[in-house]
Amino acid sequence: MAVPDHHYAGLVSRISALGVDLIVVAAASGAVRVLPEVVWKTVTHLATPHWLSMAFGLAAAVLPFLYFTLFWWLPGQTVGQMLMGIAVRRNNGHEDPTLVQAALRSAFGLALFPLWIVGLLPILWDSKRRAWHDKVFRTVVPYVSRLRKS
Repeated sequence: MAVPDHHYAGLVSRISALGVDLIVVAAASGAVRVLPEVVWKTVTHLATPHWLSMAFGLAAAVLPFLYFTLFWWLPGQTVGQMLMGIAVRRNNGHEDPTLVQAALRSAFGLALFPLWIVGLLPILWDSKRRAWHDKVFRTVVPYVSRLRKS
């Protein structure tokens, strides 16, 4: 059963969800990068070892990719999308993306963020409100709360 066209998320819902996600990712990455060093210095009263700084810096850099990939793959929604009542689904509108779809969608969005934002414009005229990246990765973004009521 296909999702009715009017049940796909619009531009405002998707940008709002992305805004929430950016705040969540920035806060989490900042915490992963800074807090361990603060704890290390507080507990040991020594300078943080270079290897530890590098490890947490790498973890903070990888966190956005893991956040979007895992949330799109497992529940099919990021925190922002949960708040907005929308989710990423395969083209049929009902199945969560595969791990590969989620990872590629995440990598593309993070590596080419300005293009990702410009790519949202087709939502305004596409019948399924798909952005360019939705077409490329064969996904749609329906309102999930409305799907459950059907």
